[in-house]
Amino acid sequence: DVLNVLAPRPSLKWPNDLMVGPRKLCGVLSRVVTGPRGELFVVVGLGVNLNVCAATLPPQAVSLSELLGEPVDREAVLESLLRGLFERVDAWRNAGPGPQLAEWLERSAWLGRRVSVFSGPGDPAHAPAAGPLAPLEGRVLGLTVDGGLRLAPLGGGAEQVVFAGDVSLKGMAVTERAE
Repeated sequence: DVLNVLAPRPSLKWPNDLMVGPRKLCGVLSRVVTGPRGELFVVVGLGVNLNVCAATLPPQAVSLSELLGEPVDREAVLESLLRGLFERVDAWRNAGPGPQLAEWLERSAWLGRRVSVFSGPGDPAHAPAAGPLAPLEGRVLGLTVDGGLRLAPLGGGAEQVVFAGDVSLKGMAVTERAE
């Protein structure tokens, strides 16, 4: 939410990236871990390109300072991100995943678009005979309640659900930056 205010029209790339146009501004990684008494925890890692010089970033990435044309206050962004994260967790506890899944779909630039998903052997949609990282091509239909990406295969057939992988949007080129 914080980056939505600061960055011009960000969109979400499943499963874990915040994009501005074709360029990545932020990535999130999470893992569920079990504590010593069997309790579950979610460990979240968040990386935001804040004050990174454009010349040092790959062309498919962008920094917030580049978008705004001035340096950003890291502590203020961190404080706002943490506040927003806790608000999201509370909303999830109170209303379940439905409202946030609906919002994800609203923010997705990918809904209805043609994508290639490169998944690995741990994903049910992966065909072992096709070898590692064989792409699954389809149109994005949405998300399952547990975060799987719903795809309509381009060749027809039953809907596929992917839970892990790297997604490439067809026809979305990275723009060149002036040096």
